Amino acid sequence: MLQWRPSLVAAAAVYLAKRNETLDAWTPSLIAYSGYTEADVLPCATLLSRWIHETTQTQSKRLLNAVKKKFSSSKWAEIAEADHLRLPITGGL
Repeated sequence: MLQWRPSLVAAAAVYLAKRNETLDAWTPSLIAYSGYTEADVLPCATLLSRWIHETTQTQSKRLLNAVKKKFSSSKWAEIAEADHLRLPITGGL
């Protein structure tokens, strides 16, 4: 994540949140306010999407399931299981 500016990471998070509502996630208003096009945001959003759907491991290979389990519950609209948030993996990520 250090290769991207914090504003781009924030824009990628907004992109994923908007994509949860509609597939047309990046509007002309968001381009104007953020200064980023969808092409700018997509690589970072793809990585965030992959991290959302992966089960994290510690260095000792112990799985960290708590966050994924929490956001897979109906209380959180099962967002960790949302297939429409999965973005295609592009080269170099």
